[in-house]
Amino acid sequence: MTDQLDFSPKPTLHGDFVDLRPVRAGDALILNVELDDPEVAVLTGSVNSRTAPAPAYEADELERIYQAWPQGSVNQTALSQIRW
Repeated sequence: MTDQLDFSPKPTLHGDFVDLRPVRAGDALILNVELDDPEVAVLTGSVNSRTAPAPAYEADELERIYQAWPQGSVNQTALSQIRW
């Protein structure tokens, strides 16, 4: 039997200086800009190498993907829409 981590719960984390919350559809426009940065692609795990190209998304495509994610969990249908 293989133990697998469950990454589906996406709680909001509250800190002294910042709160981290799950991505929402309304975040797509700003995230689209951020995801164009090659360093962000490496740090978020979107690519496994500094020489690999980051996947390109249109803001409306990201919005559809994020909107499909239920609040607090990851929807498998949405995951299948992401180009890994």
